[in-house]
Amino acid sequence: LVAFSAGLGLVAALVLTRVSSDARGSMLGRPRPVLLLASAAATPALALVALAAAGAWPEHAVEEIEPQAHLGCGLVTLAQGAALLAALLVPRRGSDPIHPALTGAALGVTAGAWTAALAYLRCPHVAAAHCVAAHALPTLALGVAGAVVGRALLRLR
Repeated sequence: LVAFSAGLGLVAALVLTRVSSDARGSMLGRPRPVLLLASAAATPALALVALAAAGAWPEHAVEEIEPQAHLGCGLVTLAQGAALLAALLVPRRGSDPIHPALTGAALGVTAGAWTAALAYLRCPHVAAAHCVAAHALPTLALGVAGAVVGRALLRLR
């Protein structure tokens, strides 16, 4: 179950890393539709990983978890993702002349996908509701944060 969840989370993170990285041969970055699709699909894809794992291992999907565990795990995921988002944004400051907010959002969901994959490895809870709420949904928040910070940090001055 852990290998399945973390493995699919890792695949999502690798794909997002490739999509959100600079486009080879173009100083304008990835096209807007590619960044939009990556930003919009990341959180649902990570949620589907958790639901697929619950379908494959239904005995673990119904685990009772305290609400504090959801909150604590979600905050750890956000903190790890924020650190990774900063590491992805700072070296690229002033590098996007076309759509800095969208690039920032793509980098945010990329950071979220990496932290979700790590969360599947570190978290002792495997219930689908917990994995969606505390591992996948922070990706959405990191995407929004990436868009806000990316708009200010990545645009050309």
